Amino acid sequence: MKCRLMLRFLFIPVFWVSVSSFKSSLEEEFEKAEKLYKSGDEKQSERIFLQLAQKGCVNAAFDLWNRYSSEKYLKFLFQAAKQGHPKAVEYAIEYLKLNYLDENGKSNWKLAKELYDKIYELDYIEKYQKDELLDLVNMYRDAGDFDVKKFLKKYNLEERYAKKGRCFFWRVAEELSSERNSEKHITPKELFQIVLLGIDFPFKGWKSELDTARKNVYENFKKNATPPFFIEEQVVTTHGNNALAWLDVDKKIEKQDLLFNNLFNSYNKVDRAKLLMAIKMARSFFESKASVESGSGGTGKSGNEACSYLEFLENYKETLLKIRSNDFKIKISSKTINEAQNKLAKSYKKICKVLEHDREEIFGNEEEGSLFWEYPPSITDMQNIQENFKKYVESNAEAFAILNKNFSKDQWTIWLLEQRAEEFNNILGGLAEECLRFI
Repeated sequence: MKCRLMLRFLFIPVFWVSVSSFKSSLEEEFEKAEKLYKSGDEKQSERIFLQLAQKGCVNAAFDLWNRYSSEKYLKFLFQAAKQGHPKAVEYAIEYLKLNYLDENGKSNWKLAKELYDKIYELDYIEKYQKDELLDLVNMYRDAGDFDVKKFLKKYNLEERYAKKGRCFFWRVAEELSSERNSEKHITPKELFQIVLLGIDFPFKGWKSELDTARKNVYENFKKNATPPFFIEEQVVTTHGNNALAWLDVDKKIEKQDLLFNNLFNSYNKVDRAKLLMAIKMARSFFESKASVESGSGGTGKSGNEACSYLEFLENYKETLLKIRSNDFKIKISSKTINEAQNKLAKSYKKICKVLEHDREEIFGNEEEGSLFWEYPPSITDMQNIQENFKKYVESNAEAFAILNKNFSKDQWTIWLLEQRAEEFNNILGGLAEECLRFI
């Protein structure tokens, strides 16, 4: 039966006729909604699923959450879970793992307890799921409600929170748990609470790390202890290592922002705005470049991209500091911007000609053969990077001319174009001989 209703009837057999009829009616409506959904009429099917869910149809409740807005229909996920829908139970537990608090800052322990009580006696629900849920009930009940605003104010974190990066609360946990000043040292309960808030960034695959941290800090909380919390000690997966690499990126950017703000304080408002915009465009270009031109892949792709991005950021910072020195010299071979653009375009087109062909077409059945990249980018990817590069050149040539007036904006533009052409030539130089016939 597709629509299972939790109804109990204690008397007269005549009632079973109406109940059977009612179930049949719900089943027919459910099938109608399914057909509408598959035909593409999602709006109409959503309306019927909602009506059925409100009448207690367990599959309609789950499908409403699963197929449409997960936030809007969250209550129906838990409705289906409490009715014993196996998939709904699985997703409800995952939701609770990632959401210690509700939108009002209240602990979700009561929601977890209600679900646990409903599924406890269901044999077809896995024991480990019941155990996980019970752990959440105990942890969230002991952690209690949490006033984020009050916490931020207490530790003077409002400004940082406004522009928070990845894993903000875990980074704060590291800082405050290692601070031995009694006025700033975090309490065991506060540490436990912000660790529970740890997944406040787009690393939803980092669930194992959250499980590890939650259990470690909970044990210390029960002992009323606050030993130093280190994010890297919670890492148990490749997802975690990738996340750590991007946390290093955030830390690097924060340090650079402080440095650049101090360096640019002496410039007028207009020039300062141009310098900060140049940094923004540079980071956008470097991030897209790291994502595509690093040519990495597999489970460590994200971490490798972060490492490449870190290298670009550090080189850019050093370049800015050198440019600001009047002793910095540049060498350019092109006499005009147009000449430099033509050189760059020539190298770029050669790379794109190679990327038009797949590895098998280039090397046949041979396993070996260098395309410079382990995972070659697409031509569309390269085009997107070049669009970012144009913005980078335009803003940074002007910024460099502000920092160092020994060279004009046009000269800086040529210099940047020639640097990019040299990067492309290095790529071409790393290609196997088999690639050259396509150029």
